[in-house]
Amino acid sequence: MWRGEMGRCGGDAEFQKKCLGKMGDMSKGQGRTVLFVSHNLISIQQLCKNVIVLNKGVIGLIDTPINGINYYNALSDTKKDISQSAINNRKSRTSGSGDVFFYNVVYKDKNNLEKLSFYYNESISIFFHVKVHNNIPNLLFYYAIRSGSSEIITNKTHIISNNLLQKNSVCDFIIKIPAETLRPNQYQLYFGLANITRSLSYDVIDENVELPLLNIIPIEGINAHNSGGFFNIPTTLEIL
Repeated sequence: MWRGEMGRCGGDAEFQKKCLGKMGDMSKGQGRTVLFVSHNLISIQQLCKNVIVLNKGVIGLIDTPINGINYYNALSDTKKDISQSAINNRKSRTSGSGDVFFYNVVYKDKNNLEKLSFYYNESISIFFHVKVHNNIPNLLFYYAIRSGSSEIITNKTHIISNNLLQKNSVCDFIIKIPAETLRPNQYQLYFGLANITRSLSYDVIDENVELPLLNIIPIEGINAHNSGGFFNIPTTLEIL
């Protein structure tokens, strides 16, 4: 038996690829068992034939990878831990002026259920609740999506308001990620609030807040050409 353990974000993408490749090769050896310990649901589905899910140190399930992932997601999603204590604690936040502040971030599916893991064919809505502590002339929201090894794979900005936002006002908004946009993988999300010119940062949610990773889970029968990389590019083909 050979035991391998991989942290959620340990090593760069190339290192992780080599580790997973080595474990895959070892598991194919005759009479050889590999015990792979990980929170990386994508790697578990790719490498494992059977899974054991521990719940508070006790075996909760022994089953196939897909059933194990569903069980694990149910356990994780009942916690709905979007690190509220950290979001409300400025001591653990990257420095910003604090004139505007994130107070809530929640991931939901199309049925309005809070969760941290989504299947490839599910849409994702991310809800934000923001409070204004001092008058500000305008407000810009920006975000980045990073791979599990912290590489930025895409980022974008949205203007929330071109006009004055008054002290003690609140702002609620949603960003929506269509189904089959992010490919099966684990992602870190980075959010920020600033003025429109980005000369002044108001608040940042980054690795210091330790938001849980966003999991995109493969679906049965997914085409190999639609599962590699990080996201789909909306291209069209025109016959000339």
